[in-house]
Amino acid sequence: MARDWRLYAQDIADYCDKLSQISTQLESADDLKGSPLHILAAERCLEIIGEAAKGIPPDVRAIHSAV
Repeated sequence: MARDWRLYAQDIADYCDKLSQISTQLESADDLKGSPLHILAAERCLEIIGEAAKGIPPDVRAIHSAV
């Protein structure tokens, strides 16, 4: 059974929130350069968001093209 696309959308929202939390822990982009742990965490969030985006059907993406 295929996973419901709404679960992928929830994954995207959840990991956008996590990415936002990571960014609030840093005062500037320069702080990110000095923190390999934050870099890895941010990269992983982006990876999960990208993979989840693949699970959103084309017709849903067409309706919500701004997202």
